Amino acid sequence: MTGRARANVSCHGTPSPGTVVLAELPAPVTLVKERILERTDVARNPDDGTEIGYRVLGAGRRVVVFHGSIATGEQWYLVARQLASSHEVWLVDRRGRGLSGDAGAYSLAAEAADVGAVLDRAGPEAVLVRTPTVRSWRWRRCEPASRPRRLYEPPLPVEGPVAGEALEPFAALADQGNLDEALAFGLTEIVRAPAVVVAGMRQSPAWPPMAALVPTWTRELRSIDALGPGVERYQAIDVPLTFLLGDVTAPHHVIGTRALRERIPGTDLVTS
Repeated sequence: MTGRARANVSCHGTPSPGTVVLAELPAPVTLVKERILERTDVARNPDDGTEIGYRVLGAGRRVVVFHGSIATGEQWYLVARQLASSHEVWLVDRRGRGLSGDAGAYSLAAEAADVGAVLDRAGPEAVLVRTPTVRSWRWRRCEPASRPRRLYEPPLPVEGPVAGEALEPFAALADQGNLDEALAFGLTEIVRAPAVVVAGMRQSPAWPPMAALVPTWTRELRSIDALGPGVERYQAIDVPLTFLLGDVTAPHHVIGTRALRERIPGTDLVTS
């Protein structure tokens, strides 16, 4: 298929203070059974009243994690365990997943308000780790304006929509309740993961919970594609930005990073 940007990237590691980490799809992981002490809590979206649940692990400076598509906060549990000795980690379940409620109508603006509601509870010193696509959620209310942001491999669809012509057949499979096939189709035709990789993922214990989340991915893709491609909307960003690229960063993330740096003045780039 043509005219469609890839959407896959994995994001793991220890965030530094003030870091915002962005990625589209987290790599599936097998959840560990041995858990450290944790509690759960909720924040309430001030606009539609949806409760957004999160797990709290550890003690220290707060790190608030918002996961990506077809995932829940538990996909970050292994990272949280590493941080919990020195940080209080909040693993948020985005709306429609896990500990969180949902609303009848979906919008990206509602997801942005969810972020704000959780961060209002976490306080201004909390570090935010975000993993959905950068263009989906607004900067508003995410962190104090003076705090630098570090963007890791922003998965922007510079040359075309994320799902494009694959959206309708993908959504049709989901509407029919064929979530396994919908997930496989989405990973192959939208994420463009190699078929052999998808076949291996289907044997993983992470596959059934991912498939169950296909309806949330469908509505998210519809909303993202409705925005249209391009990065012109980000020209007004006026906070300090540092972009991070690794030595094995996929080409489409390099393209997205370069496109943003061309349109946002005064940014920095760090490579490994």
